[in-house]
Amino acid sequence: MKTLKINALFAFVVAISMMSCDKEESSNQDQLSVENEVVEFENRLPKQAAEEGDPGDSVSDCSFDGLIEATVRIGHFVGVNEFPNQFGADTQVEWEINGSVVNPRRPRFVRVNDHVSQAGPVEVCYSATSTDCQTINECVTIDFKG
Repeated sequence: MKTLKINALFAFVVAISMMSCDKEESSNQDQLSVENEVVEFENRLPKQAAEEGDPGDSVSDCSFDGLIEATVRIGHFVGVNEFPNQFGADTQVEWEINGSVVNPRRPRFVRVNDHVSQAGPVEVCYSATSTDCQTINECVTIDFKG
């Protein structure tokens, strides 16, 4: 009887271990596909000279083209064309979703799905603050599908 209980317990532990490995593998695959979606959205943003590097003596450009909204296969993104260093070397970027500060994967855009799960209207705000340009900010309300 004791051997039967030990064997049953051993089989249970092995089964749980196998299930947790499967779950971990699928979450790694989800993370890879999210990263692919991030790259796809990033590729939609126009390339700029700032991407090639700042030569050090350039003047800050405080022009701002506004927010861009896009939905790709598994994500809803809001982003900006401008690279943060365009506004000055000391630029601090902040993203807010429905009034709460969020930390996106990249400073140029936020994947809304990482921060919101309920479908409906969502307000996304971008703010870039620097010595040269002061504060540049804009908000957009999107119809988030979840």
